[in-house]
Amino acid sequence: MYSRRNRLIAISALIILSLAVSFIDVRFSVFFQVVSSVLAITLLLTLTEKRAEESIGSQSDFLPYSQSFSALIEQMPVPLLIVNNESQFLYATPSFKQLLIQPASKISECDVEMRTILNNALDQLTVEHFEVNYNFKVFNLDSKRIKQHQHLFIFTDITTQVSEERNARRFMADASHELKTPITAIKGITEVLLTNNETDVEIIQKFLKQIEIESERLHLMVTDMLLVSKLSQHYIVIEKKTFDLKDLVSQVEGTFSKYYEKKGIHLIVPGHSQMIYGDYEKILTIVNNLVSNALHYSEEGPVILKYYEKDNNTIIIVEDRGVGIAPENIPQLFERFYRVDNARNRKIGGSGLGLSITKQLVTEHGGTIEVDSKLGEGTKFVVSIPKS
Repeated sequence: MYSRRNRLIAISALIILSLAVSFIDVRFSVFFQVVSSVLAITLLLTLTEKRAEESIGSQSDFLPYSQSFSALIEQMPVPLLIVNNESQFLYATPSFKQLLIQPASKISECDVEMRTILNNALDQLTVEHFEVNYNFKVFNLDSKRIKQHQHLFIFTDITTQVSEERNARRFMADASHELKTPITAIKGITEVLLTNNETDVEIIQKFLKQIEIESERLHLMVTDMLLVSKLSQHYIVIEKKTFDLKDLVSQVEGTFSKYYEKKGIHLIVPGHSQMIYGDYEKILTIVNNLVSNALHYSEEGPVILKYYEKDNNTIIIVEDRGVGIAPENIPQLFERFYRVDNARNRKIGGSGLGLSITKQLVTEHGGTIEVDSKLGEGTKFVVSIPKS
């Protein structure tokens, strides 16, 4: 029914699509995985056509249908499983076996969570698409009866997408509040100045200062949103040159000194020169975000900014004595839209995008960023940028 040439074309296409998933933007990875899954179903139908009566469910290592199919499966990142009517595993990809909490060769040997998922899918064969939770992850489960006695299950990990969508919805709710607050303040103060015919210079200066603060807050939020959009679409160009970190840090100090003084926190910066190779504006954004973050989450000082050279890398450190971060929150700290404490963040303000932007800009420079924090004791961010 299917020629050898058509099979080779299908195998090649599926391998290419499977490998491509690792290199494309996360927004398109699900699409490519779905396309790969469709090709997988087509290929499996082809390869099983001549093996309708072949059963290898008794084999503990899930022997492949053919050598070419085995080579293909080894490259697939999508967990895939074939079972027969007796619930025995006829074939399981390496990625599916890694997914299981405990080894199994049939459904009854699976842990309760996976056993429930597969049995439900078998009981509802008219429904070919499910969203399921397994081992703290979220999957799209596509099920297909490929023969009267064989059933195919394909698991697509959508944990990251679901998390981002949930955080994005939460961000939109917070952002609507955050954007409304400075706009309302500016509008209210302006109306007072226009309608009350205020002549006291000191009061006018106080109102204008408040407008300046709220305008800057609004500007930073909009700037963060635009930058995230550009980073997501890879519109950011890194223009590297050699410059002195001392000049950059002086600019950061000038920007934040009045805010630190107002809060009664001392910002300590080094005074020595240190040459760095990178994009001045992007590294300025990195340092600004870390210094601003330290200010927001510190009630007492000092906040220490330092830099030095180590192993052909320029190291930038921002350390505070603030509220700190709980260990369970650190892995998600750099995720876009992630907020450790929503109630506190609403009080503090900001877009909640600063650390995500910071990590992306560091990565664009070929560098790394690490965080060391203890709840109630403070936080230290360490940025490493290659010198060449």
